[in-house]
Amino acid sequence: MVSGAERAGLPVPALKELFAHIPTSVAVITIASGAGRYGVTVGTLSVLSLEPALVAFALKADSGLLPHLHTGRAAGINVLADGQSDVALRFATASIDRFNSTRWCEEHSLPRIDDGVAWLAVRVEDRFVLGDHTLVTARVEHGETSRLTPLLHWRRDFHSPTRSPLRSEP
Repeated sequence: MVSGAERAGLPVPALKELFAHIPTSVAVITIASGAGRYGVTVGTLSVLSLEPALVAFALKADSGLLPHLHTGRAAGINVLADGQSDVALRFATASIDRFNSTRWCEEHSLPRIDDGVAWLAVRVEDRFVLGDHTLVTARVEHGETSRLTPLLHWRRDFHSPTRSPLRSEP
């Protein structure tokens, strides 16, 4: 029989340490709302489906971007490149003008951060409150990639992947 304490799972500090060992891509979700531009850094971008083309990302329950991300809303997903850790940190910082020191343009009526690994224009499909985050699913309407190396987050720091000597690039 499992006791209540065993069902509770790992304590939060242990979970943070565990999850810090799982490398993630780093992306910035951006939207335009009237004259305003909004964006936030996420490390939870996932491909959900090819047909239809769906992605998902999670935002903290208190994220200032959540009130703007309703069903049907267009959003940009900027997958950051190695060397853009300053952009990741800026968009993870509250109460500042995140676009002020960021090189960006407007594409598909959305803010697009320059020099990223990939750019996706998406439309929000669903939102699900799960624990202390909201999972957002979105349909991919447009996408572009570059040959740049991605920025990764691992062990609470930013890293650049290295190529494996066992496998050559196509």
